[in-house]
Amino acid sequence: MKKLIGVVFTVVVLSLSVNSFSECLPRAGKADPAPVLKWGMSKCLGKITGEMKVGEDRTVTLKLVANQAYWFSASGCARVELIFIGVFGPEGVMLKTNTSSRPAFCFKTEEAGNYTFLLMLQKAEPKVKKSNVNSCITMSECKAECED
Repeated sequence: MKKLIGVVFTVVVLSLSVNSFSECLPRAGKADPAPVLKWGMSKCLGKITGEMKVGEDRTVTLKLVANQAYWFSASGCARVELIFIGVFGPEGVMLKTNTSSRPAFCFKTEEAGNYTFLLMLQKAEPKVKKSNVNSCITMSECKAECED
């Protein structure tokens, strides 16, 4: 029992010390609104994370299957005001976008191929030059949410 208490205490102390040195470690964003997900569906297929400057953008390209729904969400630290996210289809055409402090959307692929996900830190509080962001792309059962 003493060993277990020591391990728990050590983990708590390490976790507190890590968080005290960073601005923040944001979660990936809004939760997928789909009903109960099947085992493994909420695993991130792709991520865009780390410190970004205002105006900076990053992309990740994933090979996706046809007729499958996917959830893309992002968030930043508390001082982030606007994050833009979007997805480009295999032909390079922008398929869907969202801009907010915690943007998210569901989309369904019509064809298999390489899809490029874009995240841009658009706006933060006036004195903030850079901030931590986090995003995740997952398979989803949010098909009803995908109908536009």
